[in-house]
Amino acid sequence: MENLVPYFKIGLENNELCIWITSEPFGVEEAKRALRKTIPYLNTYLENGQIEIIPYTYVKNGVLDTKKILNGWFEKIDPILATGYDGLRLSINAFWMRNKNWNDFIKYGKK
Repeated sequence: MENLVPYFKIGLENNELCIWITSEPFGVEEAKRALRKTIPYLNTYLENGQIEIIPYTYVKNGVLDTKKILNGWFEKIDPILATGYDGLRLSINAFWMRNKNWNDFIKYGKK
């Protein structure tokens, strides 16, 4: 939290779209509470869609579908740039990762 809150605060101030994908031990509501302590107008950013805080949904039935995940990110990039944001700030929490999916997650990260 101590690293992510300033990371997203700077992104919002710099007109970047911010996406925080949470997982245990910090869920969506914990992330919002932490951000509200530093970002007084967080609700405005949430309402206008400049920041999205969503739970992870990478693993389905024990399988990490990296192709589907990457295609989802690629589909998101052009609309982001078209909306006038100056960039994209993203954080993905990998605490949930199990050993059997770790190599797939590393390959996904490299792509």
